[in-house]
Amino acid sequence: KYGKALTIWKKTYGEEHTDVAMRLDNMGNVYQDEKKYSKALEYHKKALQIREKHLPVGHSDVGVSHNNAVNAYVCLDENDSALKHYELALKANNKSLHSCHAHVIMTMENMGSIYEDQCNYGKAQYYYRETGNIFRRTLPANYSDLRNMEKNIARVSSRLEDECF
Repeated sequence: KYGKALTIWKKTYGEEHTDVAMRLDNMGNVYQDEKKYSKALEYHKKALQIREKHLPVGHSDVGVSHNNAVNAYVCLDENDSALKHYELALKANNKSLHSCHAHVIMTMENMGSIYEDQCNYGKAQYYYRETGNIFRRTLPANYSDLRNMEKNIARVSSRLEDECF
């Protein structure tokens, strides 16, 4: 049914309309849910290509497509590609969204997580601290997301200290 719907959208709007890109991303998300990560990535890349071609630089939908591609790359254990797309998503989102927007925060937190998994504790600490700074400005001190971020910062800081000795 999804394929049929996509065909209708393409006939109605054309192959490269941004509404088609949204449907491609949605289909990629369906494949992601079905654990068909390569197929999901294929759809996310098509959506990204359309959005980059037809939307202004830094449009938040470009950031969405980059983040969707990241999800597939992470599941395919292609963390370097995931980080590349996170950086591009962050760049787009910083141009179009407020620095406290959930997409910006989530991207930075996830980048920190991948860097931590790669034992790149310096970069993990940087992204966790940036996220923590936003949380401290915008959330109550007892909020669970802030407490969890403080734990992340403490953990990678400890690992950085261990590397120095």
